[in-house]
Amino acid sequence: MVRVIDKQARSLVVGDTIMGVGADGDTFRVIPAELGGVGPEGPEGPAGPAGATGPKGDTGAQGADGPDGPQGVAGPKGEQGAGLVPDGYGILDEAKVTAVETAGLSYVYVVDPDGDDRSNQTAPVGIAGDMSLHIIRYDADANAWRDFGQFTGVAGPKGDDGPQGPQGPRGLQGDPGPAGTNGADGAAGPTGSKGDQGLQGPKGDPGADGADGEDGTPGASGIGLDGVSVFRSEGVAAGGWYFDMKAIAAKTFTKVYAKQFAGTGDFDFELFINGVSVYAHADVAFGTPFTETGLNIELPLGAEAYVNITPSGSTVTGVWVQFEV
Repeated sequence: MVRVIDKQARSLVVGDTIMGVGADGDTFRVIPAELGGVGPEGPEGPAGPAGATGPKGDTGAQGADGPDGPQGVAGPKGEQGAGLVPDGYGILDEAKVTAVETAGLSYVYVVDPDGDDRSNQTAPVGIAGDMSLHIIRYDADANAWRDFGQFTGVAGPKGDDGPQGPQGPRGLQGDPGPAGTNGADGAAGPTGSKGDQGLQGPKGDPGADGADGEDGTPGASGIGLDGVSVFRSEGVAAGGWYFDMKAIAAKTFTKVYAKQFAGTGDFDFELFINGVSVYAHADVAFGTPFTETGLNIELPLGAEAYVNITPSGSTVTGVWVQFEV
């Protein structure tokens, strides 16, 4: 077979060495046998230029999920939440509902035990049912009531025994009991002789006390006066005592009355409305009540009011301060 060998056409013979194939596929680089064979391998030539980047390969298949990691360490315990501060406590009746709704302010209210005196306990809709000892809220923006359920506080420590109260009035005479049935007639005895006039017997013992009468109907709630009364056998502590967390009606106080009803020494007091001092008086002593009229102290709707008490010492055990319209 004749091929183009080193740009010359001739036949291959035994001993020829083929060095490579040309780019055209037909030209061979051949060292003829008569020239002596292949020499040693020459040094490595310089690296050629980098080839063009090939096309991006297809995305591989989704691998299997790895095993679950170990359970993390529990985080630290959170802080105690803030306590609930209601805007008022007391009896729930139609007058209270109307007053709160008319004021137009959102209001949180704690109902007294057995304190739901509404004649219709199905209205308003959000507080249907007996709300005694429940926490309820009026949302002024939505004009709606909501029941947060029954309120159960943690029992506090037992307080000191109070002083002996005065003896109550004597109860009414009880009704006579029903008459007993007559016994059977006995046999007639012989007629005896007439006896002497007997001595007058002693006065009989008083009858048992009658049952107590029923409690009267509770009176309507008033808004004419506000005040605080504090009694502590170990001494009244200095500090603020609220009488209105959120006023449901605006009013003007024209009179103040203060009295120390237990202990010795004296005390000062100061009225704050929305955190601003509006009235103060000093040295109210036991047995010397203090009264002042002609005041003009405004309590706005929704305002917060409290009296700050400063006793002269631990001997002041009972104080009373009230403001009247």
